[in-house]
Amino acid sequence: MSEEKNRVEYSGSKVIKTFASRSAFITESRIYQKLNGSGLAAEMTDSWDGVIELERLEGENFAETVAGLKRSPDKLLASFDMFWDWYIRYRDITKISIGDMDFGDFIVTPEGLKAIDFEHCKAGGFAEQDAAKLIAYVCVYPDGYTSSGLESAKILAGSANSHLELDSEKLYKAIMKSLKDICAAKGIEPMPAADEYIATFSCCRAVIMAESPQVRRLVDSEYIVRCGTPILADLKGILSNMPEKVVCAMPGDDVGSEFPVITDSGKGDLRLMIDVLQECRQRWTLFVSCGMKNVSEKMLRYLLSAQKRHSDVIYLCEGGEMLTTPLLIKTSKALPVLIKALEGEETSLRDVVMLNLRTKRLDLEELKGYEPGMGECVTEKDL
Repeated sequence: MSEEKNRVEYSGSKVIKTFASRSAFITESRIYQKLNGSGLAAEMTDSWDGVIELERLEGENFAETVAGLKRSPDKLLASFDMFWDWYIRYRDITKISIGDMDFGDFIVTPEGLKAIDFEHCKAGGFAEQDAAKLIAYVCVYPDGYTSSGLESAKILAGSANSHLELDSEKLYKAIMKSLKDICAAKGIEPMPAADEYIATFSCCRAVIMAESPQVRRLVDSEYIVRCGTPILADLKGILSNMPEKVVCAMPGDDVGSEFPVITDSGKGDLRLMIDVLQECRQRWTLFVSCGMKNVSEKMLRYLLSAQKRHSDVIYLCEGGEMLTTPLLIKTSKALPVLIKALEGEETSLRDVVMLNLRTKRLDLEELKGYEPGMGECVTEKDL
């Protein structure tokens, strides 16, 4: 066979695909054979030397479906959930990676999502690679970084984590690599901060804390409000797309049912953070307190997009003072340090972090749109 591109012809209800590569023909025809009758792909009706014949599918290209739902997050999430349901069944049947497939290789038919191109699938690939490539694809679709692309990628990452048992260390590295590769392939100007943001977000657990008796009293009474909304509800909205999210609350506290709840034993911040980290499967853990009146999505994006290669803790500083939340912690590095500190009867979270972990300081004053008091905490005067 020559090095020419594949040739695709349409004949009534059939699609006839002639391959330029013998290996691609073998790969794709074998996968179609495995998937025939599954409802996951177009049915292969015949194949011969370098040629396969398929049923012609009617429906919308899935990439166009996703692009058209960027302003409808609930529908977008439902579409991504549909994809991962497809993916789980596909992997169960074929036992191989989807390789370089993207959403343009799928059709939304009346019967459900079906794939139409398998020649770039690869044996031995792992789910984290597949998820990372699709997250990168959505980030820059069609030809560059956009805020809507990043938001869509966050929803995709959350959906992936809810359907698959992903190793967050592998996923983080795979997302960083996939973004670098797709930008190079498409000639897109790299955006390291955006890459770091989406990779960190995709491998992060959000923890909403109501840790002090004063703050608990305020939360329980719903007196803490920002723009007319209780801060707890506001934070739930900001963090809703995180792959994992929990609320830490005292026994009997009414914090709603949207997020799982971890019971605060009342033995202090270090004990609570250890309890949270011990059950966390994500690379990063983000602690946010209801006692911070002005935590915003912009502030959290500033925190998550920071370069973290040599850092175990990323914290914010205002007016030269460290803010104890929001706080981004590398889970595996911080847990043993906090356990050792608790065993040594250390009680100051600030001292433990600053003296025993590699930290990175971000000054709120450098955040675009900064206003004095952005890191202000709730006090008795707010009652």
